[in-house]
Amino acid sequence: MFKDILKFSIYWILFLFFWQFTFSLFLNIEINWGIFVAMSIGGVIGKWFKINIKN
Repeated sequence: MFKDILKFSIYWILFLFFWQFTFSLFLNIEINWGIFVAMSIGGVIGKWFKINIKN
């Protein structure tokens, strides 16, 4: 269970970094870091609840 959450967390944070980099580089839109952190934490907590509900 912990390995699944850790693997998802790494992929989710890398995806969000790529998303923010793409927006800032190509579209010249700056994403607030508070939103980035909230989405990171929300994704990890959501995955944790999803795994706990299945078990």
